[in-house]
Amino acid sequence: ALVYEAINMLQSRDDKCVANEVILSLTPMLERSLGNILYTKNNKLKIPSLLRDLINTQELFDSIKSPILMLLLHVMIGTPQALNLRNLAWHGFPRPGEISPILASSLIILIFSIGEALISNKYVNRKNSQVLLGFRTTL
Repeated sequence: ALVYEAINMLQSRDDKCVANEVILSLTPMLERSLGNILYTKNNKLKIPSLLRDLINTQELFDSIKSPILMLLLHVMIGTPQALNLRNLAWHGFPRPGEISPILASSLIILIFSIGEALISNKYVNRKNSQVLLGFRTTL
């Protein structure tokens, strides 16, 4: 529901803060969902507290099985050497209008793409779909 609300915000609002608000609302959901993937894969595994460490885990890569999606995660939200949209938005660095709605839309596409990768890898099923709520698409 949160992702669909973000899509609706991007489509219905024309102010300079909408992209920042979408990123602020989606990045915690994405971070939690990625942690949930690791937890459902191995509930004895300690989930990294830093997003960059979470994205660098082999278990997450083994679940998503897409080097391109993992690269996009790194570029968009996972490292200070890239866009790092999460930290930019959460620490209040951009002025209104500095983050393009295109970047917020790209984050939404990335979230749905990860969900589709998990489904195609037969990772998500009816039993654990609630745990991966952020990635549910057409279950």
